Amino acid sequence: MKSTRHNRPILLLLFLASMLVNANNAYSQALDAGKDENRTEAVVPAPEKTLSDKLDELSNVLTDKNKDLNRLKSKLSKVGPDPALEAEISRATQELDILRKSFEQLAIGNINLDSVRVEEPNLTWQEELTLAVKPLLENLRGLTEGPRKRENLRQAMAHQKNIAEKAERALASIEALLATDTSKAQQSQLKALQSKWQRTRENAEREEQLALYQLESLSGSKSDWFTTLKESTIDFFQERGLTILLAIVVSFLIWLTLAGLSKLLDKTGKSTSRYSNRTTYRVIAYAQRLLTVILIVIGVLTVFFIRGDILLLVITLTLLFAAALGLKNLLPQFLAESRLLLNIGAVREHEQIVIDGVPWRVASINMFSKFTNPEIQGTLRLPLSELKDLKSRPVTEEKWFPSSKGDWVLDSANKLYEVVKQTPLAVELQSAQGTNKLVPTSTYFSAEFVNLTKSKRIRITSTFGVGYELQSIALDEVPNVFKEVVTEHLNNAALDTDQIDVRVEFAKAGESSLDYIVIAQLGSNASKYFYRIERTIQQACVDACNQKGWGIPFPQLTVHHQPV
Repeated sequence: MKSTRHNRPILLLLFLASMLVNANNAYSQALDAGKDENRTEAVVPAPEKTLSDKLDELSNVLTDKNKDLNRLKSKLSKVGPDPALEAEISRATQELDILRKSFEQLAIGNINLDSVRVEEPNLTWQEELTLAVKPLLENLRGLTEGPRKRENLRQAMAHQKNIAEKAERALASIEALLATDTSKAQQSQLKALQSKWQRTRENAEREEQLALYQLESLSGSKSDWFTTLKESTIDFFQERGLTILLAIVVSFLIWLTLAGLSKLLDKTGKSTSRYSNRTTYRVIAYAQRLLTVILIVIGVLTVFFIRGDILLLVITLTLLFAAALGLKNLLPQFLAESRLLLNIGAVREHEQIVIDGVPWRVASINMFSKFTNPEIQGTLRLPLSELKDLKSRPVTEEKWFPSSKGDWVLDSANKLYEVVKQTPLAVELQSAQGTNKLVPTSTYFSAEFVNLTKSKRIRITSTFGVGYELQSIALDEVPNVFKEVVTEHLNNAALDTDQIDVRVEFAKAGESSLDYIVIAQLGSNASKYFYRIERTIQQACVDACNQKGWGIPFPQLTVHHQPV
């Protein structure tokens, strides 16, 4: 399975390349024709002979070779079994077959004899499957068939030329020996060798000439390549190109029809309140898209089948099979994501979901789902794959976020901040001194911030002490005076609120003072004056002591001074 998975991209590229293989093949053959003729002329100059001259030459060679073969057969019938003579007869028979095939090839022109007279054998289902993809493989092989044949013929010509040159050198050596004074026995053996090497040279020259004829037959004339390209291009657009065009038109018509039905469904759905968000409508919408794809595939296959284009049919079926194999491993994830898209999964639209500790509203579920929070500027976008392990629940009356823009909050160190901006990434806070800091949104949500602005009322307490000389009026007059003066100061402090309630209570008798706790409750609009309120309370208490002439004690400090 691994090797199949690794080879799948290569197979897909080969399938796509074969779509226009006929036109490309014709074009490559036409270009190679012009190039090969120039190359052939550089290697072996083409003899300026007419077709009739070439056929006469081959006919004479066929006649001579046929006579030699008959002579060898007659000799074999007289002398009886002879392995050497039988081998020579077999070699002569092969040469005669090659010559006959060459004569026929030259006579019929540029027609491939291998494709003629093919019988239909009885095949198994495995062989039938092989034949189904055979047109595809043949078209792929056809891309390089012409250049490969011409290269093989050039190599054959070079090989035969090399043999002829060696035979020529061998004959020269033998002739040199024959010119010397040798015995009759040696002369006889040398003449036998001379005859053998002459046949070798003649066969090599004949094979070279045959390869040249075949190369000329494949290459054609210089003036034919443009005509071949033109004819092949016209044939493509009249046959396979027209088939592809019809398939595209049928696909477009199917898409247009179903898209029109979908538009009509959308217009009908607008009359129903929130109809587009209902599960039923979403199921229908996705089923319509799936049906469109299926009908387009069926339409394309039908066009290819009616037109009888087996190659395009095989390519399409192979692509569909490859896609099915690819979707096999993704099927569980596909089903889970389909449930989410249909709004019947664990996460549903318009419900509340917690992501990284922060609640969000599911605005829309799609390939990239969107989430919003009424108190946060901007939206959160997540891929559908990240929603598999999450769950949503119906929206309740719970707060979406601890604060809003413009609120005043206290941190764990009782430091006051104003909320400047809240985004999905971070919350920007500005202190009362004007310094800013950023807190990650998830951290801010879980931190112990106290929102003063969101409170119905804020409560500020402050402690103040007076001397023990006021012990007689400590429980009645002193608290009343402090309450009156503190209330007056807070009303005059312009704190943006009318909800001011002051309460003063005796707290304890300290070591050097009688301590009171001043409790001020104000409206939440005064939260931004948190520090000023604390200072105003202390100022009011001091003012009350000044008005009444009360003493404000302080801890006694004894300093011992040692004389020097």
